[in-house]
Amino acid sequence: MEALLVLPRVAMSLMLDAANGGVEICTLGLRPWWWRMRWDALRLYPGGGISIWLREAHHQAQPMAQLSFGETPVPCFLHMMRQIGATPDDLMVDLGCGRGLHLLAAVRVFGLRARGVDLLPGFISRGRTLAHGAAVEFVQGDIESADLTGATIVYIASTAFEPQVRAALAHRLLQLPPGTRIVTHDWALTGPRLLEERRYPLSWGWVDVRFYAL
Repeated sequence: MEALLVLPRVAMSLMLDAANGGVEICTLGLRPWWWRMRWDALRLYPGGGISIWLREAHHQAQPMAQLSFGETPVPCFLHMMRQIGATPDDLMVDLGCGRGLHLLAAVRVFGLRARGVDLLPGFISRGRTLAHGAAVEFVQGDIESADLTGATIVYIASTAFEPQVRAALAHRLLQLPPGTRIVTHDWALTGPRLLEERRYPLSWGWVDVRFYAL
């Protein structure tokens, strides 16, 4: 019975992935760097990003639920960066970056700099290989103590962080300089100015994404 209840969610996920993949090919498929990025990702992640999660997440001290795997599709992320007004002057920090393919695409499209932080070493080592010298820094570490120095955009995609983790993150975010922009998924922040709220078809379903400014 439980399997039957999961089937509609799996079907939706597959449809969203197919739709986002089609958009990605249409928008970026003529760019040589995109083919290289995708080919390298297939080579480094033969089982997809979830293969690293299955191999490494249970070795971490944090609860598995908090390390839940999900990816932001590249087309959705590029749209989010347009909505937040990303420019070459920005340093975007992603707390929980996973494979970081969206970061690599954003660096190419917007000319910004990016820093991806993730607890799982498999994502970080492969991310550094995928970067090929692009302006993306992959850092292994806990998001609660991640270096936010110089960040003008902070991206937090996870919807599975425990309340105490969100509280600690919110405290740190509110200490950032005025003008810093923050993007969250299904997480309403108290304090920053809400610029916009939109729904996006991510890999695990439709999610309310909120755009803030300090």
